[in-house]
Amino acid sequence: MNEWTIAMQARKWMKKNESFLYSWHAYVGSELGLFDEFKEPASIEEVAFRTGYPEDLLESWVQVGVELKHLKEKDSKFRTSKKRCSALMSDYGSPGVAALLKEMMELHLPT
Repeated sequence: MNEWTIAMQARKWMKKNESFLYSWHAYVGSELGLFDEFKEPASIEEVAFRTGYPEDLLESWVQVGVELKHLKEKDSKFRTSKKRCSALMSDYGSPGVAALLKEMMELHLPT
């Protein structure tokens, strides 16, 4: 297989799973408390220091969040979008939303 064919197959796979990315990102952020960590504007380094999560993985999660509009960026600091993710934050949301997302990702999708 040449590189072009491999790239096109990878692109097709990515397009098929694009809608799943929103749920995955929300699940990870909810389970790890990342939406709460970015409740106030913070840099990736600050949150990595507070949580102990690897900075490179946190940066990947943040960049995906910015693209999905789950996070907003201003002056190299990131903040959770209250309009889109308030239901997943402990101060604003209901525990039922996070529980439903957890059930979907851990019980229904693996089967």
